[in-house]
Parts: sequence; C-alpha cells; structure tokens
Amino acid sequence: MSRFVLLLPVSLLLFSCCKSNEKAYNAAYQKLKEKNEEIALTERAKTAETISDEVINRQTSGSIKATEVVTLILGEETHLSKYSIVIKSFINKTNARSLYSRMIEEGHPAVLVQNKELMYRIIIESCRYEQDADRILSKVKQSWPDAWILVRF
Repeated sequence: MSRFVLLLPVSLLLFSCCKSNEKAYNAAYQKLKEKNEEIALTERAKTAETISDEVINRQTSGSIKATEVVTLILGEETHLSKYSIVIKSFINKTNARSLYSRMIEEGHPAVLVQNKELMYRIIIESCRYEQDADRILSKVKQSWPDAWILVRF
C-alpha cells in the first residue's frame, strides 16, 4: 500500500512533465512549419517572376504565348485543348479558386490548372488551332489586358 501511495505522486509528476514537453514540441513544430511555408512562398514568388519574364519574352504576332505542361485542378478536361487563353496566374490557391468560381458564375467554361512550378492558371477559353486562339485572345484582352495563350504539350 505504501508503494502505491509513493508511486501515485511520482507517476502524476511524470505525466504532467510530458504534457508540458508536448506543448513545447507542438509550438516549436508550428513555428518551424510557418517558417518553411514562408520560405516556400518566397521561392515560388521568385519562380513566378522568372516565368513571367520568360512568357513576356516569347511574344509572337502581338500576343504572348508560352508552352507548359499543366495539371487539371478544377473544371472539365473537355474544356482544355492545345491552345488555351489564360486570364490570370496565381501563387495562392485560394485566390485562384476565387477567380475560377467567379468565371464559372459568369458563364465561362473556366478551368483551373497548375504547372510544374506550382503556379495556378485560370483558363477561360480553349481551342485546337492557333488562329482561333489569336482571335479569341483579342476579344478576351478587352476585359483582361494581361491575358495570354498557353500552348499545351
């Protein structure tokens, strides 16, 4: 019985120490996680600037065209073709989803895609032929002056 009385306070003390260590560990983990996310966002922003520079340098016949491999995030695969009109690019997925939803509400066959550099692209039109893409782009540029043509592999 005396052993039980002695073991009970010791075990309570050990369990309470573990709780404080767990809280400290979780706090340190959260701080490290936030720091890593901040570093990743900074790297993605640098990548975005580089990609933007590359896209701007590939101007042909008055329109910007870039070739990328993209992955469908939201929308229907049937709304994607070889030539797609990109109206906006985002690093932040929440912002991209917001514009995607707005385009769907306005009746556009919008698609949200992501490239290998983790940039989100909002596509509102897609077609098989370059001439059609140029024609559509000139119309879209009235509302979205920074729109450009994405050429899929």
